[in-house]
Amino acid sequence: MRTRSTRILHQMQRVLILIIMTVCFFLVGCNSCSTNPKTGSISGKVILINDTGNPQQDPVDFSGVTVAVYELAQLDTSLVRLNHKYPQSGIPINQETEFDHREFDPITTVTTDAEGIFIIENLNAGEYNVVTTKEGWSVKYVYSVLVNEGSEVSLPNIQMYGAIYISQFVADPIIFKTDRMYVFSEDTNVYGDVQIEAGSHMVVTPGKTARFYGNISCPDAGWWRVDTYYSIYSTQMINIEHANYYYALIFYNASCTVKNMLACHAENAIIVNSEIVALNHCYFKNNGLSVEVSQANTTISNTVFKSGYGIAVRARPFGNPVSINHSIFAYNSTGIDLISQSSIIENCYFLNNDRAVVSQESHGSIQHCEFDRNNFDISIATSCYNVVYNDFYYSTYKSVVPGSFSQTEQTIVNNNNFFATDDVFISIRSERTPYSTVYQDLDATNNYWLPNDIDSYILDAGDNFLYPNAPCPRSIIYIPKRISMVLTAGIQ
Repeated sequence: MRTRSTRILHQMQRVLILIIMTVCFFLVGCNSCSTNPKTGSISGKVILINDTGNPQQDPVDFSGVTVAVYELAQLDTSLVRLNHKYPQSGIPINQETEFDHREFDPITTVTTDAEGIFIIENLNAGEYNVVTTKEGWSVKYVYSVLVNEGSEVSLPNIQMYGAIYISQFVADPIIFKTDRMYVFSEDTNVYGDVQIEAGSHMVVTPGKTARFYGNISCPDAGWWRVDTYYSIYSTQMINIEHANYYYALIFYNASCTVKNMLACHAENAIIVNSEIVALNHCYFKNNGLSVEVSQANTTISNTVFKSGYGIAVRARPFGNPVSINHSIFAYNSTGIDLISQSSIIENCYFLNNDRAVVSQESHGSIQHCEFDRNNFDISIATSCYNVVYNDFYYSTYKSVVPGSFSQTEQTIVNNNNFFATDDVFISIRSERTPYSTVYQDLDATNNYWLPNDIDSYILDAGDNFLYPNAPCPRSIIYIPKRISMVLTAGIQ
């Protein structure tokens, strides 16, 4: 017979086995939870509205709309840094400025039913951009939709309007309305006055031009967009090559003010043939020539020019003044190409351009700007400029190549900070006789130079032993020099 103590021992063993089994099941369950996180979903309804005046575009129902979910566009960290450091310059970049659905593959897509209803399931927690497309209708973006684990995000009703196809000749005034997409299929002439609302979207067929002859009214806040029509309804990532860019928007009215414009994928984003031109709070990205101005009093402020394979700003106002201020030029072949008798470039940031500022036959001032990782920072020929109070952080070739008009019109380079370069800070040597870009010795006094051996970072008469067949007759005068940084240099 079992003793009482033996029975108690067996009972304790069974309890211990049950405890061990429970713990094992708990651990397995937790491991399953960790490897299979809960997902969320996005649901909503798309409503198709035809206000084009063409009854043939009336929808039978709301089915067949493609709803695609995308990862957020990665924001350029250098531009984000500049946004925080200098909020008074350029414009703040975000998903609205950086996201183009054609540059990404979607995570998933669904289509709406007859009532326009859709649901997208099994989305990991995170933020997403949602895009709705249907041939013949406007393209709609919903930015930065936050999905949490185990939750369903119900979006407000998404209204898509019928695409409006612009005829080749428009004589009457026209309003480009919010959330509408306007298609310029052919070269177009708009003679009436134009009112542009925030959220309107113009798309131009590759190689085509839209010309505007009337007055232009832009929104005081909120973006309006111009882009190429190429593959606008694509839901797969595509490569938008230069051959797919629209040609230009051209303005002919006497006084042209353009603001809150976002222009992408153009051979010439805008060409302005006006007497007075003002650009403010605009963003030009992935263009050949972004802005061309001729014979106009020109002001460009708080604008970003990014990733242009040609020239960001080409200004030929000749006798009229030019002011370019509080703007950012990043990753362009050339930032500013200027011919002007009176120009001021100030409080601008030039980042990773091949040539930041190019000028010829010009007078003016380049002041309180910052130059970082450009090949050439400033290259001026037969010009007279005051290059003052700038920060030259790092150039991959030459910081300043000055050129002068005559004995009495000389470029000066004063009160700047020179930090680093892969080649030289200032060069006045020329390959052609008289082997100098200036008519007199260059005044480069009162600058701060981080390297101690300044002569190693300038090219002038002191380097003639390296160029026996091309002796430069002029020198760069850099004494007196500052022993500490110019605190008032750079963007103010």
